Amino acid sequence: MAGRTRRFRAKYSLEEAVKRQKLLLPIEVPNLKIELDKLINDFEPQLFQVFQRLSIPENQYDYYMAYAKRAFKLGLKFWNTTYMEELALLKQEFITRGLDQDKLNGLDNVIKHKLYKYRILGPWPRLIIVLYSRYWHEWNPGFSPVIARKDFQPETAVFYRNNAESFTCIAEDENYFYIGCYGQPDWDPGSIFKVQQGTLNVLQEMQTNCPEALRLSNGKLYALLSLGRPHSPNARLQEIDVNNMSVLRQLDLSIGDVWDLLIVGDYAYIAGNDGRLLRVDLIDFVEAGSLQMPLPCISPNRIVTDGSYIYFSGQLTLYGDLIFRIDILNFTVQDYIQLQDEEHFSWAMEYYDNNLYLGLNLSPGKIVRVRTDPFSRAECLTLNEGENGVLSLRAVGGKLYAGVKTVNENEPYYQVPLILELQPNPLQRERSIKFYYNEHYPFAIGLGT
Repeated sequence: MAGRTRRFRAKYSLEEAVKRQKLLLPIEVPNLKIELDKLINDFEPQLFQVFQRLSIPENQYDYYMAYAKRAFKLGLKFWNTTYMEELALLKQEFITRGLDQDKLNGLDNVIKHKLYKYRILGPWPRLIIVLYSRYWHEWNPGFSPVIARKDFQPETAVFYRNNAESFTCIAEDENYFYIGCYGQPDWDPGSIFKVQQGTLNVLQEMQTNCPEALRLSNGKLYALLSLGRPHSPNARLQEIDVNNMSVLRQLDLSIGDVWDLLIVGDYAYIAGNDGRLLRVDLIDFVEAGSLQMPLPCISPNRIVTDGSYIYFSGQLTLYGDLIFRIDILNFTVQDYIQLQDEEHFSWAMEYYDNNLYLGLNLSPGKIVRVRTDPFSRAECLTLNEGENGVLSLRAVGGKLYAGVKTVNENEPYYQVPLILELQPNPLQRERSIKFYYNEHYPFAIGLGT
């Protein structure tokens, strides 16, 4: 009997159960295969566009294409530091063969972007919802529910209580979540938590200023911090060692209220509320240019990339929001479009499968789809009455997930988080789940195993 008990416990331990479940889960053959095929089929046309922008001679296309495909295959085998070391060796091999180093470096952004999209298309990742608490004085704990994406049911949650934290942003790698949160009502200190993906245990806490955005790149965590309006400078970028959660380097910035952070290659891009996009060289960790949008726009400002361009959204008072397309190589605004008059206050933005999705913080909320080729507005989905603002968006596995604040029908004076699952093209609602946790807003959505 004791032996049977031991075998049962070993078989159904957390580690073994997860391994076995991954083997037994029916693979999403139709949806997953279609998504992966789309990703690979789009890879070559996008590379050809980059070849033209880099002025690569047509008789050398095959050689640069060979480098890009081998770099992509390396990324399927290796991760973070190991991948960068293997990529450097591969690059040196092609330089020895006579290819131009600057042109090879110019291909890295689109390769890394495709690798990122490929990795998140695994079967049924869990969704972790980062919730921001509106009322600090109630001393609610930080709270992040987790949803099983396959059956769209809640699983468990990350709780943390320390001076009434409100979670604000998230980044994830293979094994861990990194969750940023505000501290007490005076905004100081904030914290960044390192959380084990499988068990959802909080492993480490790093106290810092108030995190507005977190991004992972090349094995390091980059945190965009708000220092509060009385401070000058009023923002800070930190480079963090994820092993011991310690600050390696930091840079103070003067850019107004900061909203979003994007890492592309060796540069960080920071969106402020003054219609400016700030670029930081991550090698020397210094400012490397600032780009002012050609039309006035105010916060919130969000930025995403498709590997070749950066898309910057901004609000033009009560008129339709502006979306600027920025050439990464030249760091110039190439084009822009304006949404319809009633489509403003875009709080969230996501890029997926040659489309931009903007979540509007209106009553009721709206989601707007924008094509990137040709660069134009495609459609708008208006949510139901009482679903009062789309605050976060995340796309994975052929679905779009939206974090919405909605009315609690049991206590109409309060709003609670609602998570929507949608078909992205054309936009169509499929499933939803509501968490009855008053005045907690879904600020971000993470993906976990």
